[in-house]
Amino acid sequence: MQPFFLYAHILFGSLSLLLGGAAIAAKKGSALHIKSGKLYALSMLFTCVFSLFVSIPKANYFLVCIAFFSYYGVFMGQRYIHLKKIEHKSSIEKIGVAIGFISSLGMIATAIYFFHTEPNWTWYYPNCIWQSIPFWAFTKIGKSYSKINNMPIQKNG
Repeated sequence: MQPFFLYAHILFGSLSLLLGGAAIAAKKGSALHIKSGKLYALSMLFTCVFSLFVSIPKANYFLVCIAFFSYYGVFMGQRYIHLKKIEHKSSIEKIGVAIGFISSLGMIATAIYFFHTEPNWTWYYPNCIWQSIPFWAFTKIGKSYSKINNMPIQKNG
């Protein structure tokens, strides 16, 4: 069963790369941009879910954190698009930001833990820390929450 999840993860991850590239290359607001963007978000969801089935049985919690953190960006982007079309905000954004923040801290914490407990991998885990810090800094977790919380509501009609 494990190979199925791995191959599904690879398939949807590759599909995400292609669809994300198509969404970026297409003119903003065009039918191709919207369709490929929606399919990209769905493909990233499947990539995240299948990566959990691959990484949890192997107790690779660093990859679990990466799965949640990778989907965090897609989730918040989808919420931002959705919030422009509705007249009320919900606590879903706060939960999304909390998951992104916790998973980024989890990446750093697991890298530090394994750096001290796995002597054969000491060369690898400092790289994990340096890779997770830019993720955390560049996504501007606090700023994304602030933008959503203070976003002007656009009324339809």
